[in-house]
Amino acid sequence: MEINYKHDLLRIEDVSLLDIAIEIGTPFYCYSLNSICKNYREFTDNIPDSMICYAVKANPNIAIIKAIASMGGGADVVSGGEIRRAIAAKVSVDKIVFSGVGKTREEIEFALDNNIYQINAESKEELELINQVASNKGIRASVAVRINPNIDAKTNNKITTGLKTNKFGISEEYVDEIFARDFSNIDLFGISVHIGSQISNLNIFLETINKVKTIISRIKKYGRKISKVDLGGGLGITYANDDNVPGIAEYTRLLRENICNLGYKIICEPGRAIVGNAGVLVTKVLYTKSNDIVKHVVVDAGMNDLIRPALYGSKHKIVPVKKNEDLQEEEVDIVGPICESDDVFAYKYKMQQVTSGDILAICDVGAYGASMSSTYNSRLLIPEVLVNGNQFAIIRKRGSYEEMLSQDIMPNWKNFE
Repeated sequence: MEINYKHDLLRIEDVSLLDIAIEIGTPFYCYSLNSICKNYREFTDNIPDSMICYAVKANPNIAIIKAIASMGGGADVVSGGEIRRAIAAKVSVDKIVFSGVGKTREEIEFALDNNIYQINAESKEELELINQVASNKGIRASVAVRINPNIDAKTNNKITTGLKTNKFGISEEYVDEIFARDFSNIDLFGISVHIGSQISNLNIFLETINKVKTIISRIKKYGRKISKVDLGGGLGITYANDDNVPGIAEYTRLLRENICNLGYKIICEPGRAIVGNAGVLVTKVLYTKSNDIVKHVVVDAGMNDLIRPALYGSKHKIVPVKKNEDLQEEEVDIVGPICESDDVFAYKYKMQQVTSGDILAICDVGAYGASMSSTYNSRLLIPEVLVNGNQFAIIRKRGSYEEMLSQDIMPNWKNFE
């Protein structure tokens, strides 16, 4: 990541985070454009002739999607809203892949009307609906079958997707039944698989690839020619508590050696691996309070801004924006202002002594940070900032109370007068 100290001030690329904090206030998300571009190019440089479709759910800001699209990237989307974001960011529709276990008829119609590259179907019932919608429109839909290979991704159980107990994909035992059928308005040329997120073991990816190859060999007996293999995403990044995650180069080498050389159109859908280490959440210390058990550092960001620690138990590196090596280190709990006991960014965290007004940066939050934020406790959505060299731009403005309150509508009832 393009983050470093210069004269004891933390910078992203060539911009001081303290300068941004002074100008726009805290909290805010900040991303390095150079890191995003570097990560994306590492995929394309190492698996040429593939289609890299950025997983929009990781960070759906249109400016970020646009940056990836400008380098030739596609989009992996999971809703009609994400299709619209991808189109607004000028992603070519022939590079949009639509996944998701609960697609509505309206979303399928919208996808087909916009002639996107592929729909990844996740159930027999969905295949029947796609076929019906395509028939009504007098077109043929390009579809891949998302297989659930019953492989344990060895990741957090809240982000594993490849086990039979998960809601995703079509169980392996139904593959023959599906490919034996003739869907009159579907071109069924693809296999898709995605077994989870934040995967740190390359052998799990290899096991998945081998399962895909076995399934493809089975369905050849039905005269089906599989030309496209969508390998999904899932590659993890190194967080503060995880030092053994393979890099993009190691992951792509595995693909080159085991499936890219077999003549299939390969689709990859990285999200976290592109944007995860490109972002920080900048927050200000409001109070410090101590008792005989713990010292709490209360900051102005909350779990509504970054829910990953509360939801997944994730651990992020947290550093001062202004470093002072003369200050002693202390052990603290870093907490937010939300009325929930789980609104904690770190327990028993060792860092330099801080006081009210100090600015901190929570690292590696470019993925599933802003995208999962909310207005819980009627708190405003916070800005997102993109840094490019020595300049920065606000790419999502701070919400306003007027905007938030305007979403509520008072019933026109007599007892509400």
